[in-house]
Amino acid sequence: MVEKLVDSYKREIDYLRLSVTDRCNLRCIYCMPEEGIKIINRKELLTFEEVIRVTRILSDLGIKKVRITGGEPLLREDIIRLIGEIGKTNGIEDLSLTTNGTLLSKYAEPLYRAGIKRINVSIDSLDPQKFKAITRGGDLKQVLDGIYKAIVAGFAPVKINVVVTDLLDKKDILDFVKLAVENFISVRFIESMPAVDLNNVECGKIGIIKSDAGLNKNLSGGYSIYKVLSIVKKNWSLYKTDGPIGYGPSEYYKIKGSRGTIGFIFNNKAHCKNCNRIRLTPEGSIKLCLFSSCEFDIKAEIRSGVSDVDIKKKLVDFIKTKPENRDANNDYKNCGSIKIPNYMYQIGG
Repeated sequence: MVEKLVDSYKREIDYLRLSVTDRCNLRCIYCMPEEGIKIINRKELLTFEEVIRVTRILSDLGIKKVRITGGEPLLREDIIRLIGEIGKTNGIEDLSLTTNGTLLSKYAEPLYRAGIKRINVSIDSLDPQKFKAITRGGDLKQVLDGIYKAIVAGFAPVKINVVVTDLLDKKDILDFVKLAVENFISVRFIESMPAVDLNNVECGKIGIIKSDAGLNKNLSGGYSIYKVLSIVKKNWSLYKTDGPIGYGPSEYYKIKGSRGTIGFIFNNKAHCKNCNRIRLTPEGSIKLCLFSSCEFDIKAEIRSGVSDVDIKKKLVDFIKTKPENRDANNDYKNCGSIKIPNYMYQIGG
């Protein structure tokens, strides 16, 4: 009998974040440079069949929950068929997806039929001009249309992820809360985490978008997530709630009479003690932690003809090198020399 994925700290790993592409149709100023990024050669990406094989291997080892990410996952041409096949995998109990929402209007109903149960949409502002500036050309109406179609399709609720950066201001905060009050939407404010090489992009450099019409005012709120919570509490009476289903550390609140909920995810390494996830990159490497350079190249194993049985044995051993927390020393022996991806778009953030 094959062992389950349990690390050396007795954490049972049952959650996979599966990045299906490194491609994205936005150029958000905090995520990638304006000229775009070097796209991974298609030959280096996991094929449809390889993704399914990896999913089956991991489900045999105890993975029950899969979140589809990117890049922008809806840019993958076979995405609906891929999701449908993953959903048929024995042992997979929950399928969800994170998207920038630009293609959601087209895909909301097919995604629901394919088996996606929960959708997260990443948005930085509900001001159309500011949204366009931050994303370098994104259309907020297109995203909102997709969100409303997702609600109609049956997703309840749709979650909106709002990362707290210097780009967030008081108007943004109030707009997002109002959206949750009026719709079956869960807005989650997420405290930003340090990420590899983000200094190479323009995160927080507000000056680069000031030239856009209407954006000459101070856009930088400079708020901490605690300040965001304070602003929300000052304008509405909140009470704690269990919130919508999910597998993260969010604290949820509700406003009397509101349709949706307000969530807060704090950047606290104490959450690491309950970490149950691993990540699979588009080019086939399994990552144990966003802040660890230790990876397992499962694509190389598959393409060199290693059997599923032997791959499972290696994964059981590999999972035991998962660090206790994000600050732990992540230089483990036998981890190889795979470089940490430069940007979050490559590993599904």
